[in-house]
Amino acid sequence: MTGPEYADAWIQKLKQTKVQVFLETMVNKIERKPDGSFKVFVISPNGAGYIETKSIILAMGCRERPAAAISLCGTRPVGVITAGTAQKIINTQGHMIGKKIVIVGSGDVGLIMARRFYCEGAKVLGVYEISQTPSGLNRNIVQCLNDYNIPLHLGETVMEVLGKDRVKGVVVAKVNPDYSFDLSTKRTIACDTVVLSVGLVPENDLVSGLVDLSSITNGAIVDDNYMTNVPGIFSCGNVLHVHDIVDDVTFEAELAGENAGEYVLNGRNKQKNYKTITGNGVRYLVPSSLHAGTGFVQVKFRVGKIFRDATLCAICNGEIIGSRKCKILLPAQMEQMMIDRTKIKGDVVIEVREG
Repeated sequence: MTGPEYADAWIQKLKQTKVQVFLETMVNKIERKPDGSFKVFVISPNGAGYIETKSIILAMGCRERPAAAISLCGTRPVGVITAGTAQKIINTQGHMIGKKIVIVGSGDVGLIMARRFYCEGAKVLGVYEISQTPSGLNRNIVQCLNDYNIPLHLGETVMEVLGKDRVKGVVVAKVNPDYSFDLSTKRTIACDTVVLSVGLVPENDLVSGLVDLSSITNGAIVDDNYMTNVPGIFSCGNVLHVHDIVDDVTFEAELAGENAGEYVLNGRNKQKNYKTITGNGVRYLVPSSLHAGTGFVQVKFRVGKIFRDATLCAICNGEIIGSRKCKILLPAQMEQMMIDRTKIKGDVVIEVREG
């Protein structure tokens, strides 16, 4: 399925339920009441009001980093656009945004849009990634760039945007190990559109100060029920941490929905709860704590660098309770481990062992 088809399939399923849906309605405040329930304040075309509820699922997704987030120099002419906005304009509104495209950053949406531009008849002059490794999935590098002969320039980025009313070109240069520009490599490329694919930020401004947020993912800190430190507030999908594929977002959403309903009916999980701890090579872990019990629980994480022929290990009280050999581990690719709850007798460390 394409993205719009996948979304529509779930919309049709939602319409078959008795769930009330309020469109054009923005939540602008969440207030916790003394009895542990919540007031959710909203604004809509019908005016301002609030909804009282026992549980909340945060599913606000991400926002894209704009030009200001990467200190992109130059003027601000028409033609500088983020990859997700370009995707929406082309896929859902049917408008083309340019003919000669330069893409800054190698995030997955940018890679997918490189192929989309090509299929719509535009010329993609190149994808410029400041790091020495792509930030998108390898399959998107192959299927969206290599298959269409779209060049990927690693360790090189856009220094400056040229043009007054409309983008006329960009100045690109290679970067040194300290990410300063190598001015001896500076060159100008004529183009009419600059597409930014330089990262996503979970949209948690609404709950900043209400729930604890991770300094690494910018998402909420949750247990394996996807509940935050505030009982009754759950989080899932890209507002929790940035995902590679929609399948994982859907999986998390189903678990968060089931657990939010279970919380309303029966209260919080009474099983013993233990922390997850990042070991060698692991940047972050979701969830941040696990309940003992029966069955298996999934832990998701990203590594901090490229590992080859390594082993992922889950360790509890000095004992390996789960492991998986990997040919390659990439920072751009989310990893997962299934852990047997019956073996959780203390805090669980997830680490990478090389060789």
